[in-house]
Amino acid sequence: MWLFEKLGFFSVVLESREELKKPVAEQRLMVRARVREDLDNLRRTYAPTLSETVEWEGRDYPYRAFITKRDLAEAQARAVMDLDYTNFKDKVAKEQGYDRAHLYGAVWGVMNEAEEKLGARVKKAGLRAAQSKLL
Repeated sequence: MWLFEKLGFFSVVLESREELKKPVAEQRLMVRARVREDLDNLRRTYAPTLSETVEWEGRDYPYRAFITKRDLAEAQARAVMDLDYTNFKDKVAKEQGYDRAHLYGAVWGVMNEAEEKLGARVKKAGLRAAQSKLL
């Protein structure tokens, strides 16, 4: 799962396949980041139980920390309750600077293609299904 927040960008995955044997709320997650400060911001602002950051050089996401699903869910709930803006990219620019806001804008642009490419496929499939019902 990717999370884009006003305080950082995170990739969240299960710590290991072994976690699947545990109750869901107790499963541990690995929260990965490309920027160490993103994990510091998350820990300080919403997730005090997030482990210390470890650095794994040579990995896709070099900075990692660990937390249970329950604790991350509670942290995300706090982040939602703290939402105080009407434009995400503007808020990121204010909180994290224009360089990061520009990068997030680039992600927005790539995902805008989903509306054009993937959304068009879904619309066409829905139209074909509706037409076949009429025939």
